[in-house]
Amino acid sequence: MFDEVGAPEVPLKLTFEVAVPNSRGLGSSSTAIVGGLFAANQLLANPLSREEVLQIAISLEGHPDNVAPAVLGGMIVFATDSEPPTWLQLKVHEKISFVFAIPEYRVETSEARRVLPREVPFNDAIFNASRTPLLIMALHQGQTSLLSTAMEDRLHSPYRRPLYRGFKAFNECALKAGALGFCVSGAGPAMLAVCEKGSTEPVIAALTQQIAESKIEGIVKEIAPDNEGARVECEPAVGK
Repeated sequence: MFDEVGAPEVPLKLTFEVAVPNSRGLGSSSTAIVGGLFAANQLLANPLSREEVLQIAISLEGHPDNVAPAVLGGMIVFATDSEPPTWLQLKVHEKISFVFAIPEYRVETSEARRVLPREVPFNDAIFNASRTPLLIMALHQGQTSLLSTAMEDRLHSPYRRPLYRGFKAFNECALKAGALGFCVSGAGPAMLAVCEKGSTEPVIAALTQQIAESKIEGIVKEIAPDNEGARVECEPAVGK
């Protein structure tokens, strides 16, 4: 950031508390990148716009996944390899909530990418492409009845499931408890149950019990969608 705006370096000591676990498919690297850039921009009296900060974040991460929604908030539909960068921002409907089952064991993103095939059957590509707009609009408009179909996937879950311990059992118990859909979060091994707000307690209980029965250390956490994006909260200085 300092190089980008031509500012002289300032001697600093920074302490980061990143609440997102590493190597779980939850975007921890993007969290750290975006947090660092927003802190630097604040220290420089905000010379760069949110969109300009996003461009630096994308260059550091190597792709817009995770950094774009972290910066902008909500759901981001991003056209990869587009010049100029092209994206659409949509809010996640207020009736949607997310429940994550987050195991203690890790799956490196590089490993999750390695198991994906270089080519996929044409019919599988059509299958996913037909569900992508359905998923986006279901989450945006709160049409929860569409999510079961919209979250079906043939492009990454079938290849990656062997990496995740007990995925089938977690999937079945979440859906039985009332989840609208279930999937791997990012590259995993965290798993995501999409729920209707106010109906998450049975899903949380079911996933918590499944973690215990599977003898997998981990936590279950409900996280509401954030449609605002990254923001800086400054506390008043104490003393000198």
